[in-house]
This record gives sequence, structure tokens and C-alpha cells, in this order.
Amino acid sequence: MEFKEQSVPTGILLKIRKLQALAERGVGGEATNAKILLSALCEKYGIDESKLDEEEKQWYEFEMRTSVQKLFLQLYVSIYGTTERYLKEVELWKRGRKKIVKCKFTRAEYN
Repeated sequence: MEFKEQSVPTGILLKIRKLQALAERGVGGEATNAKILLSALCEKYGIDESKLDEEEKQWYEFEMRTSVQKLFLQLYVSIYGTTERYLKEVELWKRGRKKIVKCKFTRAEYN
């Protein structure tokens, strides 16, 4: 990413990520307002909006019961869709009686 890391506080970067997600997935005026705020913040801090999608993702592990795992996966699919991302960035494991779901998320998506 070509951010001015020293001059952009981490909290602002996270806010920019969340606004970007809202701009992409929001409905009506919600998405429009998010795009306006996103553009304003990027301009203020000198961030190139085209570089926002290049944030590094990390693996996060969630341990849960089978019933909760089904709900978790339904929510994941409803948010991100059953795309190539689901196939490449979700892993299912079993540890004893518990189910493990490992997913790749950016920091903004995880928070």
C-alpha cells in the first residue's frame, strides 16, 4: 500500500476500511454517504483509493460448536458471497468435539 504510514493514524485507516466496506455493500443513501466520507478522508490523508484493496489479510481461527459453525458460515456467505474468496480463504477443521473455522480477514473486516 502506498499510504503515508507515519502521518495516518491506525484508527483513521480502520475507519477508511470500514467506510469502504459500507460504500461497497451499503444500500441507497448509506452507500452514497459512505463514498463521500471515504473520498474526503482519502483526500485529507493523501491515500490513493485504488490502493485500498491491497491490504494484507491474516488468518483468524474460531472454535465453535457444530450448530454455531453452520450459522457462522451462513453469515459469512451472506456478507462475502460464495465466491472464490470463500473457496480460498475459509478452512474447516475439527479438534476433538469442537469445530474450527479459519478465515482470512483484513484488520478492518475482523474488527
